[in-house]
Amino acid sequence: MRNDVQIRDSLPQSEITSGGDIDLHYQCIGKRTMAEGDSLYVRVAKKKIKYERIIEYIIPDRRNEHGQYYNNYQMERDPERFQDNLWDSVRFKNPFDFPMTTAPAAIYVKGRFSGQQISYWTDPGEIATIPITKALSVRTVHGEQELPDSRGTEYIFGKRHRLAAVQGTVKVHNHRNKKVTMVIRRRFSGELQEAEGNPVETLLKKGVYSVNKRNELTWTIPLGPGESVTLKYTYLVYIYWP
Repeated sequence: MRNDVQIRDSLPQSEITSGGDIDLHYQCIGKRTMAEGDSLYVRVAKKKIKYERIIEYIIPDRRNEHGQYYNNYQMERDPERFQDNLWDSVRFKNPFDFPMTTAPAAIYVKGRFSGQQISYWTDPGEIATIPITKALSVRTVHGEQELPDSRGTEYIFGKRHRLAAVQGTVKVHNHRNKKVTMVIRRRFSGELQEAEGNPVETLLKKGVYSVNKRNELTWTIPLGPGESVTLKYTYLVYIYWP
């Protein structure tokens, strides 16, 4: 171990406002004098902002880079990655002129603690969504099935693949006595053919080296007390068939 690390008294202004080529942010808090054993808590910034309460329903992609479903053993090793997630969340825009860096975020309602999660890097003006707690009074069902007579065979990079059409169904029922805003995110591998409810389709970076594109469909739907919605979508996917 070496103890000759040098600590600079101050940083140039260019380094304080920007991390340069990498996503780092340095926030000047002025000079402080501390004795041995002292601890320091500094509030960097504070603002009142408008926020929106939503319920975010995330349905993960359960296909690997070959278009095949992960087997039960693989999903049991990392259940958090593969299970559907339904969260009461808050959504807001970063109001500061500097990025909100990764840090714990605590949520209080009328002075009472409601939950704590990680707030990830959010640039100025970018939208952040922070989950508070699991949403238990909104029920969901999701399933997929391969459409009959939709299979074809193609060779990609010399390997045989089945081209299959898959139809998915998402059902959501609001058991609460008040209106909620549902944000449904379905991540999948393949080429979207059609989808009910006019979702926003986003191409994800994760699938750049896969035979199939990795996508995310996002629906934003208001649901009144006792209301439900059913959404269907269809996509084509190449499945490696050795």
